[in-house]
Amino acid sequence: RWLPADRVTHPTAAADGAAASGADANARGDADPLIDQAALNGIRAIDDDGSVLDEVIQMYLDEAPQHVERLSKAMDAADLPEIRRIAHALKSASMNVGAKTLGDMCRSLENQCKQGETQGLAELAGAVHVMLDRVQPALRAQMRQPA
Repeated sequence: RWLPADRVTHPTAAADGAAASGADANARGDADPLIDQAALNGIRAIDDDGSVLDEVIQMYLDEAPQHVERLSKAMDAADLPEIRRIAHALKSASMNVGAKTLGDMCRSLENQCKQGETQGLAELAGAVHVMLDRVQPALRAQMRQPA
């Protein structure tokens, strides 16, 4: 949804570009277990100069801390519907940039809220915060010119 339509209409070139970008990243030693390269390679495949990937990552880096801050406030208020909503949004955003582990943690948080389970919720929310702190530098490293 963040990509211009003219960048999404080249599926054959996208597949070729993804393979080349993945090989280049592995050759440079850019592989990071916190980041699923397949998600980023999908963006790289349709991104001629890296600007779209940089923009998507920067949006995530700008917005994710705000989600975590709102999550903390919702936890303090024990507002399960709000925790669930925030966890859902952060899960989706994290998966889009390849932060799969963080996305999975948010999915667990979302599911616990959906089921009304509060046991372990605070620990999981804290772990989300810690994981975001680990993911941010890993994503910056994926940018052409890290912020």
